[in-house]
Amino acid sequence: MTDLLALNSIRGKSGKDTLIGLLEAEGRKVFRVAFADVLKEMCAQVLAGGPGELATAYQRDMHKSIKDKPQSCLGISQIAPSSYQHWLRTTYWEEPSAPKSLRWHLQTFGTQYHREYLGKPDVWFDLGMREVRQGLEDSSYDHVVVTDMRMPNEYKGLLYAPDVKTIRIVRDWFIPGVDDQPYHISDIALMAHPFDALVVNRLGEPWAMLDQLKAQGVLN
Repeated sequence: MTDLLALNSIRGKSGKDTLIGLLEAEGRKVFRVAFADVLKEMCAQVLAGGPGELATAYQRDMHKSIKDKPQSCLGISQIAPSSYQHWLRTTYWEEPSAPKSLRWHLQTFGTQYHREYLGKPDVWFDLGMREVRQGLEDSSYDHVVVTDMRMPNEYKGLLYAPDVKTIRIVRDWFIPGVDDQPYHISDIALMAHPFDALVVNRLGEPWAMLDQLKAQGVLN
């Protein structure tokens, strides 16, 4: 039976994708789902003014470390005109030309703009759950892994799935440019929620994450 592993981390680069790689290295077949994938595609196109080379470049960089670097071209006054940009101008009017990072736009576009301003708190969850159901219905997979469970509605909704385990991953070393940034609500919204397992990703010992999950009864 395919089980569901829902991963959470308070900071980025904590080792979620590394954990998936370790599962696959053991011969386990993994169906990966990221609620943020659709968000990244939509956000990149809005920033760029539509589909094209720039949007593709933005979307590609959203999966790399450069997403944490503020860039002048991502300042509110520099991105393509849109209803999102208009909302940013009225909300962050004091700093329209200040450099912004792709991560800042992803968080702002996904939460403050869509979830709060547009009143669509479940938009990313609903889109992601289509893929979760697809993976669970395919018995050829050992695990469906949600890599970015961040919000209370995602936590609550995933608990209804059969054979689900919630996992928090904590990295035990400091990464400049990531860990010195202010927390966003999507970083800490699940901080007080109970998890089935806590995994510490220790520097130089990524394989130990699997041992911890097995010791805590999440993996066989």
